[in-house]
Amino acid sequence: METLIKKIMLCIGISVICFSCDSSESTENDFETITIEANETVTFDNADCQNVVIYNNIAYAACGAELLIKALTTDQQNRLTITSNDVALDEDLGLLFVQSRNELRMFDLNTNPFTPLLVSTLPFEFGAFVGTDAANGILVVSGGTRNTLIYSYTLTNLSLIQNGIEIVDQRTGAPDVHLSNSTNGTRAFYSQDLGGVRTWGIQIVDFNTDGSIRNIPSVIPITNAPFSNSNSRNSASPSNFPVEAEFLENKLYVAHFAANGIEVIDLNNNTLNAKINVNFEPTNITTNGTSLFVVGGSNTTVAMINPVTSAVKQITLSGENILETPTGIAANENHLAIADRSKGLIIVELP
Repeated sequence: METLIKKIMLCIGISVICFSCDSSESTENDFETITIEANETVTFDNADCQNVVIYNNIAYAACGAELLIKALTTDQQNRLTITSNDVALDEDLGLLFVQSRNELRMFDLNTNPFTPLLVSTLPFEFGAFVGTDAANGILVVSGGTRNTLIYSYTLTNLSLIQNGIEIVDQRTGAPDVHLSNSTNGTRAFYSQDLGGVRTWGIQIVDFNTDGSIRNIPSVIPITNAPFSNSNSRNSASPSNFPVEAEFLENKLYVAHFAANGIEVIDLNNNTLNAKINVNFEPTNITTNGTSLFVVGGSNTTVAMINPVTSAVKQITLSGENILETPTGIAANENHLAIADRSKGLIIVELP
């Protein structure tokens, strides 16, 4: 295990702890910058943190050879020596899903969230460029260059129920997926490589509570451009790809590198109707229910977006270039947790 080098960041108006291991288009002139000045630091050596989720003020970060568990407000932490390239969460049931290239694990967080109980381990040789998400008893692995996989789960069981969906798998690939609860089951938003790693879209699939398919609307085209930013991900392992999405108030916000910003899809009519510029190639997006937060693979700021006005604020972590290659982000009311492939896990207290 890597030697832990501790530092704690106390900042003006905001504190940072770093662990290594219908809208109109915004313009640059709209941006307000929030600068954070740090006096102390805390990091882990040789981190490879790729994605992160938050559950009850605890961050769970997939950091390559380890799963990093860290309280947002105290020094309490744990590190599990398991391969982890992506994480997903069912907050209602208190279940954590950890994906590596050849295994999918389900942990129960209800007894001891710092020492999760391993409930199930399923071996599977996942393809490259995949992501995973869970909601309402359904877990989906997007498939990447292979078939999308649909699992059902309870507190005590995880099982594969469907290997492949033709309309999703017949295209070049499905690099990621975002799930949300729906009235009759679960709705999946697949990021779709429609051809040649240059033509992109969002494919929606509606699942019943048993995991069967209820409805598949037409694919929604988004901005096209060839992908070439090697800083945004490591193609050798599953995790984030720079076509990420977040669901809020019946709109889908797509963090799309080709658009250099966030593309907004109105889910009342499944049409792309706006773009919010962030002036960098985004790799991931999250929400705390009020604001949207965006990171980019080689960008050193976090874009904070008001979804009502589309106003953008850039949060800069100054002093030590804390952000270097961020690929994952999670948020709650008071904190951000950022997974950075060079720096590790970075925790930010919101003002």
